[in-house]
Amino acid sequence: MIDENDTSLRIEQIVAASRVGERSFVYAYERRLDHAGHGMGCLSEAWNQTLDEIDAWIEQLRSALDPQTCLIVTGDHGMVDVPSNHQIVIEDTPVLTNGLDLIGGEGRLRQLYCDRPDEVATRWRRWLGERAIVRTRDEAIDEGWFGTVDDRMRDRIGDVLVALLGDWAIMTLTRPGELTLVGQHGSLTPEEMRVPLLIDQLTAD
Repeated sequence: MIDENDTSLRIEQIVAASRVGERSFVYAYERRLDHAGHGMGCLSEAWNQTLDEIDAWIEQLRSALDPQTCLIVTGDHGMVDVPSNHQIVIEDTPVLTNGLDLIGGEGRLRQLYCDRPDEVATRWRRWLGERAIVRTRDEAIDEGWFGTVDDRMRDRIGDVLVALLGDWAIMTLTRPGELTLVGQHGSLTPEEMRVPLLIDQLTAD
């Protein structure tokens, strides 16, 4: 196990892996920015400080890599900060719990499992209004939320999907740890779906 705070060792191992064979593909994941965002918020000083540290680490990595190595830096998702007064707790809202068998997904995109999805979707849509996009499974698939869906995978998707907008989230007491999250992600907003893609290709002299 590599100490993720040992930046020098991580760089050494990435560089070594990049030199294996005639061609190689090396993937390295940096989790500290995501962790800072969840705990303190993506608009926090802690998040910005972590970003600066990662930026400096990437500069060191670029300097250590061979000139012909292409370095690509990207993110797997964006994030929005959800204030505590915009956390809607399902168990505190009877109109939302009615007819539900199981609650899945995460705060920014809930997947609801139920016997009467059309009724549940209509009720949630009316109650949430402009705070969310509510779709049945078939509607979400038809709209391309998941791209091409294999028939074997359809039943794994919730009967109703709730994509929160703005800085709202749907929380559940069955997952108390999630109630402490400031930064959240998973919905369809540009802030959560658009990520940077930085490509740095040096050429040998």
